[in-house]
Order: sequence, then structure tokens, then C-alpha cells
Amino acid sequence: MSAAPIVMPRAIASSALWLVTAILASGALSTAWAVSSDTMHELTSRATAADRGYQEAQERHAIKPDAAAQARLERAKLEYDERSLELDTARISTLAEFSSLAPEDIQKRRLAGATWEAIATDIGVHPSIIGIELIDPSPPPFGGGLAR
Repeated sequence: MSAAPIVMPRAIASSALWLVTAILASGALSTAWAVSSDTMHELTSRATAADRGYQEAQERHAIKPDAAAQARLERAKLEYDERSLELDTARISTLAEFSSLAPEDIQKRRLAGATWEAIATDIGVHPSIIGIELIDPSPPPFGGGLAR
């Protein structure tokens, strides 16, 4: 089963990725920190859950925009931002570990609009390393999938 994509406004994504790069550049987190597939799966699950929670809080706030709904929305947004930052940090450092690219180069590609799948594929790393599941919606039929 594939996780739902996490949608983040471009301004927030840009700020989060710059923060990740600053952390990596400062040496506070080594670029030789590639996370295990289990950890990457856990981080992806947490970010997906936070995204769902944020969407639900937005929907509730739209129905009844009172102070309690606003507080829930702000907490959900903070949780979403934290989980997204964790996942982006893990993805950037893992891609840097498995390639010859610096974290800054990976960040530039992401900020330019490249998907995580495209970045991984372009640098020769299977996207599953960073928690991206690939699903081929139309695999070739048995016996006829090879060009002759």
C-alpha cells in the first residue's frame, strides 16, 4: 500500500529545506547519516499521519472557526511541519550518503520542483531507499513484455 503524498505549500517547503541544509552544513548532523529502511518507513508514516491530521483540522476549522478549532489547527500545523522536516532531513542525508552529491545540491533540485522520486532516480539511487514506493500501474503481460 502506498502512502498518500504529502502536500506542503511551496514557501513552507522552501523554508524547511533551507533549514535542513543549514543543519547539515553546520555539522550538527553528519551527511553520513543514512537511515535504515525501517526508520525511513516510520518517518514517512509519521509525516503522512501528521498531514492527515492537519487536513482534518483545516476541515473542522472551516466548519466551525472558533478558538478551539484555531488552536487545534495551529497544533496540527506545527506537528505537520516538524514531521515533514524530519522526513526531508532523512531523505536529504540518505541521498547524500548514497551519492556523490552534497546535501545542498539535493536541496537545490528539490526547491527547483523535482520530486523525491526524480531526484533519487537521477542520481542512481532507487527511490525505495528514501521511502518512495513505486507502483507500475500497467506491467507488461507475461510472455510479451520484452521487445524483440
